[in-house]
Parts: sequence; C-alpha cells; structure tokens
Amino acid sequence: MVNLSYKVSSVVNNSILEIIIDGNMSGSNKYKITNAGDGLMLYGEIEGKIKRTCLYVGGLPPGQYCFQIEEFSKEQFSVFGIL
Repeated sequence: MVNLSYKVSSVVNNSILEIIIDGNMSGSNKYKITNAGDGLMLYGEIEGKIKRTCLYVGGLPPGQYCFQIEEFSKEQFSVFGIL
C-alpha cells in the first residue's frame, strides 16, 4: 500500500457505509470500525484493487464511529436510529 487515502459517507443511509478509495490499494487490507471511545465494533478485510466499496453496518447502534484501513487516517461517520 502506497499513497492510500479514502473517504467514507459521513452519514450512513440504509445501513450501508460507502467507502471511496484514492490511491494504490491491492492485496488484503485490514479495516476496523471503532466507536467514540475507541472501542472496536467491527473489523474485516478488503481485498483486491478497488476504488469503491460498501459495508453493511446495520448492526451498529446509533452514534459516532470511525473507519480505518490498516494504520491510515481515521474517517468519521454517523449512524442514526430509524425514524
């Protein structure tokens, strides 16, 4: 991984977090989602040379979270309750 940056949707719609990747991602890359207290909520791997992907985060309660690939910067997003 070289020059990897990414953005996530700031607000989750329909339980789907959209991730847009800018840079050279290939192989298997670990990601994690943490809550506001830095507690681990979800984790997994993103594989291959991709530029855009989505993750289902419907199991997360309403709140503020951070998404991070490997040790790159954290991106914040929010999950709201069902109206």
